[in-house]
Amino acid sequence: MPYVTSERREELNQLYMNLLKDTSILSPGDLNYIISNLLNHYANSKEKFNYTICNELIGVLECAKLELYTRLITPYEENKMKENGALYNVTPKEPKETKEIKRSVGYESVGLDGGRGTYPCHICGKFNPNHYCADKM
Repeated sequence: MPYVTSERREELNQLYMNLLKDTSILSPGDLNYIISNLLNHYANSKEKFNYTICNELIGVLECAKLELYTRLITPYEENKMKENGALYNVTPKEPKETKEIKRSVGYESVGLDGGRGTYPCHICGKFNPNHYCADKM
């Protein structure tokens, strides 16, 4: 949630109150149109359009989506799960504890139970545990 100050919230509320009074916004398409226009206006208000602006817009949408899901959808889903029963009956397994050992040929994970799994080299990303990465020296 964009937790803005109460003073700023009052200013912003005045900006969109007319939209909230308009009951003709009835479809998801209408809502999408309004949101898209707000984003377009924001992008056009900047000195130049660049990656930073793109990143800001996507970030705003993603955070708004997550806030919607956290505050509105999750409680709804939890109530429905209590009402109708849970769908999933599988309990995820806890991950095994591991410790990493640095080797001259890459990283290998050694589980506390002795099990071994190969992980990619942290420098070049290769999965082959037998490669030699000159940057490791």
